[in-house]
Amino acid sequence: MHRVDFPAAAVVSEHEYEVLGFGGHPPGEGPIGSGQQWWPWITMIDQVRAMEFLLTASVEGPVNLCAPEPAHAGTIIADLGEALHRPSRLRVPRKVLSTLGGQLAEELLLTSMRMQPRVLTGAGFTFEQSTSRDLADWVRGSRGK
Repeated sequence: MHRVDFPAAAVVSEHEYEVLGFGGHPPGEGPIGSGQQWWPWITMIDQVRAMEFLLTASVEGPVNLCAPEPAHAGTIIADLGEALHRPSRLRVPRKVLSTLGGQLAEELLLTSMRMQPRVLTGAGFTFEQSTSRDLADWVRGSRGK
C-alpha cells in the first residue's frame, strides 16, 4: 500500500487564472505579511506532468511537487499581478492576517516553506515553468487562449 500526501502548495490553474491553496489569496492584492516568506508553487500542468511521471519512475519515499526555483510570496504575487495587469502594492500586514485568520493564517499564509523537488529532478523530470517569471509568462500566455 502506498501513502500519498498533498502538502500545502500554491497551484496555478491555467483555466481559472487564480492561485489555489494558501487560502486562495488572489494575485494583485499585494504581498502578504512581509512578503519574504518562501512559498512553494507549481503550475497545474507541471503538477499533472509530475504525477504522470511518478507513476512509472523508480522513486521511493517522499517527493516534493513544487517548482525547482524557490520564490518569496511577494515575488510571486508581484509577478502574477504584472501578468494579470493588476496592481500588487497594497501589503496585507501580518497583524491583520493573524487577527482575522488566527492560526490558519499563520500556518497557511505566513509560514515560510522553502522546498525543492530534488527527488523529482534527480529522477529526470524537467519542468516547463521553473521560475516565478516563467509562471507569470505562462499565465499571460494562457489568458489569450
